[in-house]
Amino acid sequence: MISKCKFTLVEVLVATSITAVVLSVISAATWSTLRTVDATGRRADMSRETGVLVRRISEDLMGCRYEVTLSRAELDMLRDREEEPPAFYAESEDDHLLLNIYTTAAITGPSMPAGVYKVFYRFSATDGKLERRQANIAQVELDEIPWRVLSDDVEYIKMRFYDGEEWMEEWNSNDEGALPLLVEVAIGLQRDGISSRREFMVSPRIRERQ
Repeated sequence: MISKCKFTLVEVLVATSITAVVLSVISAATWSTLRTVDATGRRADMSRETGVLVRRISEDLMGCRYEVTLSRAELDMLRDREEEPPAFYAESEDDHLLLNIYTTAAITGPSMPAGVYKVFYRFSATDGKLERRQANIAQVELDEIPWRVLSDDVEYIKMRFYDGEEWMEEWNSNDEGALPLLVEVAIGLQRDGISSRREFMVSPRIRERQ
């Protein structure tokens, strides 16, 4: 004798409801996990991007030179204009940054100098872009070299310069007669609600005016 199992409508509805609840819980847990993984990945990407900027800025600053050998063409041009460009010039405000330096680290880093380069940085909080350009010292017309965008997600970048007694927001090596003893840098990136912030100090190669 074969028994037949029959389900009442109530039992079917209860089973369907339980299945729906279980699937809903699983779906919510899966979605939450995916969101967490995505956010973690974006934080890691932002951290790596910040690290690249920190390394680039640090190397340029560590390779700074006070005394540079200018090309004959540039010397002639400067004599005509009766001025000498600062080997280290910087303005740091809340909404913008300008940094003009001579450095040996533009190509291979401070430990393996490959010539002296003019390196300019600029930042405007209006568009969040941190830009950089460089030229070998023999290239006179730096203005003809295009800017390279290092990041367009910079929330802020701030520098301060230490002369051995006090911190300053600006530095002109022609006025100070030296490079700063320390440069303090604070930089923050933000993209899609993810932030990455770093603060660090760099000591340029000190070369006093002879």
